[in-house]
Amino acid sequence: NCIITSHLPIVESGYHIISFRHNLLKMMRTPCSLTDRWSVAVEKQVGILHLGIIPDDDGQSSASSTPGSYQHHCEYWGLAFERAVAVGGSRPFCTVVSTSIGNTKLLLGAEVDCATHLTDPPRLDTYVELKTHSKRAFDSFVRYKALAVWTQCFLAGIPKVIVALRDDNGLVDKDGIKTFSVPQLPGLVNSRQQQVPWTPDQLLTWLDDLLMWLRKETEGAPDRTHWKLVYNGHFVSLHRYDSGTSTSSSFSSSS
Repeated sequence: NCIITSHLPIVESGYHIISFRHNLLKMMRTPCSLTDRWSVAVEKQVGILHLGIIPDDDGQSSASSTPGSYQHHCEYWGLAFERAVAVGGSRPFCTVVSTSIGNTKLLLGAEVDCATHLTDPPRLDTYVELKTHSKRAFDSFVRYKALAVWTQCFLAGIPKVIVALRDDNGLVDKDGIKTFSVPQLPGLVNSRQQQVPWTPDQLLTWLDDLLMWLRKETEGAPDRTHWKLVYNGHFVSLHRYDSGTSTSSSFSSSS
């Protein structure tokens, strides 16, 4: 609702899609996360596709709900680091970003951990993403988390990542703070292993193809038409629900 009621000239600005970043993250990471199923709600309003968040339907429960678990400790340490570093205290903030993927113009809502300094109006070049990770397992951060961090920052225009490398007790010393520019991350992966499992061009081409296909499949439908975009672990399909009937089509990327 915050995006719809923000009094931005949405229709006049030529946006094709309005969404929270979370939906685009799931789509963008699909070529590298082939077993991670996802669903996205789609509704057309004033000619623009609005994407709604549907909880991940892989049936897996999170260990974060178990007090005392290792995952619970990791989340606490991450939150403590954010509170210690963030300008103005512990609360992250939300931003609305106008961006494009290929020929698709997007209006995205995203959460930002903190900023190097506060400006009015806010400036993207001040935004910072904060992460924590085990100091002993930094290679696993590079190999397995760099993809998630890069996509998360790239879509919101966040230029910098600060990583706190903690010991087994959650403590971080002065040498455990690492700062990376977001464009560095793919190269960092390349320097740690012989074969890169993903590249920015690969992910952007996939997302561009998917969004263009979605726009084409929904073209001509009236406002308030509803669809469900689904990745079932094998392929992406679009299901339209209209007057008690449903139709579907499947996506095949050219990349």
